[in-house]
Amino acid sequence: MGAKRPAIPRELRRRILIEAGHRCAIPTCRATPVEIAHIDPWSKVKRHDFVNLIALCPTCHTRFDDPHGTIDRKAMRQYKANLSPLSNGFKARHPKHVKVIAGYQVFWAFLNHCIQENRAFEKALLDPTTPDSAMEALEYKSVASREEALIATLDFDSLYTPKRAGEIADNIFKVVDSWYDELWSDIASPAVPRKIMEEIEDLALALMEEIHHIVNECTHEQECGSSCGACV
Repeated sequence: MGAKRPAIPRELRRRILIEAGHRCAIPTCRATPVEIAHIDPWSKVKRHDFVNLIALCPTCHTRFDDPHGTIDRKAMRQYKANLSPLSNGFKARHPKHVKVIAGYQVFWAFLNHCIQENRAFEKALLDPTTPDSAMEALEYKSVASREEALIATLDFDSLYTPKRAGEIADNIFKVVDSWYDELWSDIASPAVPRKIMEEIEDLALALMEEIHHIVNECTHEQECGSSCGACV
């Protein structure tokens, strides 16, 4: 007999519910109450991962689980993607939210570029056969992408972003920047690869939650102060 399936951790369950606004994630439904469903079945993955979990009402959950039903996994992944502020399907409720979402997108675009360039630099440091000319090019890209990510972080923090979101973005950048510093301090003695995406995972989810809070819960009918800096 197989091992008993563990419960979804409370904090992870909370994140999934917040992501969907405590309603069914299928936009034409949006019913309550909801259950947490695995997009790829538990029997296959044996894990509870944020990217593989979605909030569904009992009816839609049953329809999704039906192998002969009309809701397939490809459709469910699209519904999951539509919940993200990075998705074109995400609708802002107030014009000022557009700036917050745009800043979030720019921040992640430059941060991801920085991570990619420094991952290539790290790989070269670990390969003693890397030619000097190639190393020089990678060093330049490492420095340039770090500066771009820093500017994007400062812009996100200072121009129009609510305080808590800006603080989380700062902390994400600090983790990536500590890796950058390690790479440069270890040029004579190659660095050990770091799982940088795993290191920033919790902060990334926290930042996404904050963006969802801003665009889902603030209607701007009145200034909401510390709960959303976008309307101040």
